[in-house]
Amino acid sequence: MEEFIYILIGFSLVYLIVVKAVMIKTGMKEVNKVNKDLNDLNKRLMEASKRKDDAEVERLTKEQQEMMHKMMSMFGTQMKMTLVIMVVFLTFIWILNSINPYLKDDIFYNNISGTLNQSFEIKNPDMEAFKITAKSTNNESVSGYIYVSPSRNILTNLTTDKHSIYPIIENNSIRLMSENISVFESVEYDNGTDINNFVPILDIIGIRFVYGAQGTFILLTFIASMVEQALLGKRISDELEKIIK
Repeated sequence: MEEFIYILIGFSLVYLIVVKAVMIKTGMKEVNKVNKDLNDLNKRLMEASKRKDDAEVERLTKEQQEMMHKMMSMFGTQMKMTLVIMVVFLTFIWILNSINPYLKDDIFYNNISGTLNQSFEIKNPDMEAFKITAKSTNNESVSGYIYVSPSRNILTNLTTDKHSIYPIIENNSIRLMSENISVFESVEYDNGTDINNFVPILDIIGIRFVYGAQGTFILLTFIASMVEQALLGKRISDELEKIIK
């Protein structure tokens, strides 16, 4: 199943190209140009104000108002682009989840009263995860994730002021304990075989790992975008613009 990481890399590159194509098709280049022109105009307006050039200030102020009006008229373009990109992103995530081989061995439990009396064998010391939805004793909804990583010293709880769900490691297995929980509506256990990546540079800002296909896809897309900007600049966008237009 290791080849799935190459599929994720391919998806991130294709997604990057599709997003650029969407931006070109929806006229985002013109929006960016108007934004740049507006920033330049604001700088000239500030300089004219410092020089106390009243005539120039008046002229640039009128030009600024016209440009702001133009920006407002482009708001629909930006909303359209955002909506299309969101649909594209969700489509990519749906496809990835549908072909993700790491989901096939997940374990599911539903509608279990009180404490989950089940031990889960630790198969991957780097990271194992539980996705939980439950009801508290006063019928409040409880949902979230619990992460366990003996090798990285990670053991998270799902806790609020009124309830707690926490993992206990014993004999190379994980057991979930709970306080003030009346029913576990659903428990999804990834069986320790999902994609979990420890990224040291992200640990500096408090992100200790990147979990799952979705998180890895987002990280790879970000890296691909940064590399493309650094090495190719506008080349991909320019080539796409020739093809689309």
